[in-house]
Amino acid sequence: MKKILQWLVTIIELIALDVLLSLFMDGEWIPSVWISLIVAVLFIIFHKKLSWKSDFKKKIFVLLFLLVLLHASINWGIKTFPLHDSYAVIMTLLMPLTGFSFVFVRSYIVEVLIPVFFVAVFVSSFLTRLDVVNKNKKKIFAILVVLTFGWNALIIGNSLPVNEYVQFFMESSEGETFHSKMYAENFVLMDTNRVAPVNQDEKTRNLIFIIMESMETSFSDSVFQKENLIRELVSLKKDEYNFSENEAFGGGEDTRGSWNTISAIVSKTTGCPLLMAYSADQRPLPRVVSVYDIIRKFGYYNVFLQGTDGDFEGKRPFLMSHGIDELYDMEKLKDYQDLDEKYRHFEYEQMVSFDAGITDRSLLNIAKRILDTLAQKDHFSLSILTMETHFPYGFYNEQCGEGVNHFSNESLFRGTIRCASKDVRAFIEWVKQQPFYENTEIVVVGDHLFMGEYLVQKDYDKRQWIDIFINPQLRPTNLKNRKFTSADIAPSILESMGFEIANHRMGFGVSLFSDQETLLEKRGRKNLYSDLKVFERSVEYKLLSSPANE
Repeated sequence: MKKILQWLVTIIELIALDVLLSLFMDGEWIPSVWISLIVAVLFIIFHKKLSWKSDFKKKIFVLLFLLVLLHASINWGIKTFPLHDSYAVIMTLLMPLTGFSFVFVRSYIVEVLIPVFFVAVFVSSFLTRLDVVNKNKKKIFAILVVLTFGWNALIIGNSLPVNEYVQFFMESSEGETFHSKMYAENFVLMDTNRVAPVNQDEKTRNLIFIIMESMETSFSDSVFQKENLIRELVSLKKDEYNFSENEAFGGGEDTRGSWNTISAIVSKTTGCPLLMAYSADQRPLPRVVSVYDIIRKFGYYNVFLQGTDGDFEGKRPFLMSHGIDELYDMEKLKDYQDLDEKYRHFEYEQMVSFDAGITDRSLLNIAKRILDTLAQKDHFSLSILTMETHFPYGFYNEQCGEGVNHFSNESLFRGTIRCASKDVRAFIEWVKQQPFYENTEIVVVGDHLFMGEYLVQKDYDKRQWIDIFINPQLRPTNLKNRKFTSADIAPSILESMGFEIANHRMGFGVSLFSDQETLLEKRGRKNLYSDLKVFERSVEYKLLSSPANE
């Protein structure tokens, strides 16, 4: 019996070694989690006499744990975050990370820390039982030291743009500021005096603004996908308006200052990029006017709806200081039935499928109920921020019924994208059946490009986030051969609602409904990025970021 148990323990340790090798071959890590935990239970049951009295065994375990942990952490980080973009990573870390950040902490613990610990236990125990290892303790120890620090340093150097991270901090520490030529020639500091309804006898449109997390045109492209994953959204372009650089389903490009959700929202609603991080108690860009500020002056009641924590990335201080009347986030939605007595039967717990917040499907259902109330007002806007398609591979909702492979992150993400497309299209069709639709415009955009590695190519220059304008009051001059960024969405929304803007410009944005060139079309991608880099350190940007009373 004793020999059988010894053989069983050895087999378990060999399985752990196989998991370790699979990790270093960059295999799918999720199955390894389950294998490691199964092995852990068997190991605890059968390997009762695990002795740690040997200093050598302790040292081997520690070094092996560090070696595997560093490697697993690097792989997890590269697959989870856009580490290739130093600017995006550092700026995100400098912003408030409450609420949603717990999802990544939990992911790291479950997918890296726990399995790595057990793998290190199994493999170190296995190694120290081999005669060849015990005879060459010093050599083995030296090899593990070199691998632990040297190999991982090499991986980091080859995988990450270390020079860019160093350069970022060096530039940030320099005190010199510049005057921005781009600002002087192209920036329009908006106020309500520059905006007026095109037709005083006709009501301007209400606005439903759907901001879809990481929704980009690559998900429909046959070059990257086995199928069109957003067929329902793409089909809208037949009867609605989609600005594109060619005849295909197109959209806008990311640039500096619009690379994550909060900076994309700022840029898409103000025409000004968000280039500096801010804390939760700050009001970002207080001197810049947003779409919400402007339409509020014309009697609009503005509601922003999201299923996650409103404080994440500092959305709340921006929205509440730039024209939003009510912000419904995960916490406030617990009591959202106060909007109308007839919805008190709704159970909050039924909406939540993951720790980050409320499912998009539930959020869109809540949006319908909010619209029932908003429609009683003369003018309103409702902005909806979805979340389930967030990197690294989305948050798949079992209610979607897409038949995914739960052991494949790519399969989960495919199912999540398909579900997002169907749900948003179904919501749009519902809106079209409502009495208020006749005088309501729907704008659907992706907030930014997908930051993960699944289903997309790494060349950001050739990718776009989606844009769809449904039932605008104004008809565009030209839909095709257009290149634009997030900044151009703000004036486009206002003009498509039926407002006239002086020179069709707002911030750095140019209305796509006009025939004027956007900055991206005039300057090109590389030049525009360089211009914004200078603008970030300019006297003018610092002024826009300072309190209005200074």
